[in-house]
Amino acid sequence: MNYLTNNLKRLKESFTTYVLEKFKGLQKHILASHGYPNSCIKGIPDKNFLTPDMTRCGSHLFYFKKIANRNDRLMETSINWEDDPSVIDFTFNQINPDGNKQFKAGIALIHRGEIDNIKRLLFVRGNLSYERKPEKHNKYHGNILLKEDVPNHVMKQIAATIALIASANIILRAEYDDTHR
Repeated sequence: MNYLTNNLKRLKESFTTYVLEKFKGLQKHILASHGYPNSCIKGIPDKNFLTPDMTRCGSHLFYFKKIANRNDRLMETSINWEDDPSVIDFTFNQINPDGNKQFKAGIALIHRGEIDNIKRLLFVRGNLSYERKPEKHNKYHGNILLKEDVPNHVMKQIAATIALIASANIILRAEYDDTHR
């Protein structure tokens, strides 16, 4: 009887392992088929977008803006998709039109799953999304999107929620520069 019980137990463990491995493969396939990596990066232009102790993002970093050439009634806040490890260096080295580093204060890493969690909140559901929107000099570019008709106070609440999540993963410019000399 012990022999049979032990064999059934091993068979069950093998089957469970097999199913879990197949599920992980399916998850990877779904992620790949949607075209979005697991995280994105929000550049922090200057220290005014951080708390005075520079440990958290201000919610205004994530305020959504109406863009004149958008015809889909969506507002956006710009991000870079973390398609590969080089995106962090790329983002830190982006140059603005006046020839200076665009993100003088640092960057914040945001897990896409956290954005998906926010998207499922009752008052957010159906109003928040994201896109990949490569630009001429930035193949990683994308946006977090919010419907234009969302009331301003709700937009600020959503921005604050994203800022709270992003604050867990800030890389300050000084820290980056110290490790890349």
